Amino acid sequence: SKFKHISMVEGRFVQATAIYRKQLIDWSIKFYHEIESFPQKKEDAIQRLIDTLIDTMSLFCWVKAERPVSMAAIIRRTAHIAIVGMLYTPHEERGNGYALHCVQKLSEYIFTQGYSRCGLFTNKDYPVSNKIYQKIGYERVCDFLDVEFS
Repeated sequence: SKFKHISMVEGRFVQATAIYRKQLIDWSIKFYHEIESFPQKKEDAIQRLIDTLIDTMSLFCWVKAERPVSMAAIIRRTAHIAIVGMLYTPHEERGNGYALHCVQKLSEYIFTQGYSRCGLFTNKDYPVSNKIYQKIGYERVCDFLDVEFS
């Protein structure tokens, strides 16, 4: 649970509420499109997912000037491990360190909730996001491959 020190950026880490629902649904649609999830999630499924994440206090934002500029969620839990996912920052806000801070604060939060480990899945073809995770202190453990049979 030791994270590397990063210099602060403007804003604060907050638990997402229904106030941000519409924005976070829009971002989630863009997120799933950008990562080319297969099969693509339908909008109604994304709306239900965001509602569930908000209801279970599992969705978080980096907020600047009272508006969200990045999001991340706890997407999976076991008795000892929580997994971070759905990290998204809109294009116009990228490069400002918001995602870096959002993931770090969420990772720290996970440990304050009693989990002994936290992890995340990332696409190894996205060097920018992978660099962010390493900057915080995440280490690559293994590779996964999704296979679909039809």
